Amino acid sequence: MGPPSLRNALVALLVCVAQAHAASGPIHSPRQPGHTIPKYVGQITPRNVGILLNDVAARRDRIIGLQVQIAPNGAGDPKGYVVDRDDRLFVISADVKTALADDGLEVVAPKDEASFLHGQWILDGFYVVKSGGIHQGVASFGLEKVDEGAVLLSPKYIVRRVSISRSGR
Repeated sequence: MGPPSLRNALVALLVCVAQAHAASGPIHSPRQPGHTIPKYVGQITPRNVGILLNDVAARRDRIIGLQVQIAPNGAGDPKGYVVDRDDRLFVISADVKTALADDGLEVVAPKDEASFLHGQWILDGFYVVKSGGIHQGVASFGLEKVDEGAVLLSPKYIVRRVSISRSGR
């Protein structure tokens, strides 16, 4: 290499570049988008409940957003879905066939996550989907609350609205 002064100058330059790069933090440009989070929006019906529950189940250990309304007790349709809220939990379950379970799916959230407004249950927020196992043939998935501000303000997340009335495949 060259004389010691040139070598010292190059080392000092490399250290400065490395420190500047480390101080700048992660870079997310429009060309390098972050993780996309689906936010399901709309009215849950007997027709789309299976699609929604399957989508939630497919996102185990990932963040999802929900801004959904659901009429209590399946709106009188015994083959649709069941909504229940007890002292601890809010549950949406449906008899849908899946690769995971023979007798259906259920999504469980802490009871305080659901509010009752104008004759419907409202579930609004961001959650991490966790597997709750299979109980009597029903696959169960829990929703753990995630800070909404942390999701919406983070440059590493992109929230994409998904209308559940048009999410059929």
